[in-house]
Amino acid sequence: MAIIDKNGGIHGSAGSVVYRTYRGMNVVQSKPKKKKQTPASIRSACEFGLASSAARVIREAFYPLHRSRHDGGMGNRLTSAVCTSIRASAKERGERDLHDGNLSFLEGFSFNAASPLFPSLQVKPQVSLTEEGQVKVDLPEINLDRELLDRFYEAKRFRIRFLLIAFNFREEFYELVDMKEVVMDRGEQIPAQELLFDNDRPKGSLLLLSASIDYLSYNRLDKSYEPLNTKEFSPCDIIAAFPASDEAEPGYRKQRYQELPEATRNSRTGLFGGYKGAAMREKVDKLNGQGRQWDSWGAEETCVSGRKRSKEDDWKDMIGKRTSFNE
Repeated sequence: MAIIDKNGGIHGSAGSVVYRTYRGMNVVQSKPKKKKQTPASIRSACEFGLASSAARVIREAFYPLHRSRHDGGMGNRLTSAVCTSIRASAKERGERDLHDGNLSFLEGFSFNAASPLFPSLQVKPQVSLTEEGQVKVDLPEINLDRELLDRFYEAKRFRIRFLLIAFNFREEFYELVDMKEVVMDRGEQIPAQELLFDNDRPKGSLLLLSASIDYLSYNRLDKSYEPLNTKEFSPCDIIAAFPASDEAEPGYRKQRYQELPEATRNSRTGLFGGYKGAAMREKVDKLNGQGRQWDSWGAEETCVSGRKRSKEDDWKDMIGKRTSFNE
């Protein structure tokens, strides 16, 4: 039912049209029609949900570096990069996640598009894996007058931080492996050096290395240095990504948590709150006539018509329903 408010605006629906007010104008539009979902569209929706929730996990895990000083479109850009990485897998939709993807699409991702790490830092560290599987960063010599963009004249000290995080999207946890930093004062020259992340990594995890630059000013009252970074300028990028080198057995998350020293457990590990990977796999399993839903019917399960139930019946149950991970 459509109604007219006290200002003369019309709101509500009448028949096949909807009335609403937009910027002081009365607008009439057709009622949106509910589209039926096909198996392909359901798989696509599930994979997008998987990618967006994985991107959110990555964003939250690297919060200690970007500190929410990112641009407004960062979340969408990161989801797009994760989607591209997953789609680069040779596996079919519903059978793949970020572990199967091409992680190179995440390298060079800037949490703040207005201030990418390069050219804010005009020398590029070389990142590699040692034979023991440890991440190594070879940092060239840095002359602050030439190789670092000086955005804040009041900055007296500069800090480059490298944070290595291991993600296991199948066991749904991440771990802060190690953090290294290089601190330099204005006018100082830093010699070339090697940074080795030699803490052990959890099994079955992929590795993401991020780097950031903090511009620091001295607070004489507190006798400490404080960052000057803002949402308009705060360089922080993912500079390297390495796939998992092994597999973790089911239930490894709990085992790993118990293996860590008690003093560092809560500060080093994080669980995937709201991650929908398992829900996505269940939906696609149902679509394929697999998983717990299919097994529970048994081989002799029949439709109302008396014939045996097929995979086509399985996905027909989902047609017209909204694909959501919150069900």
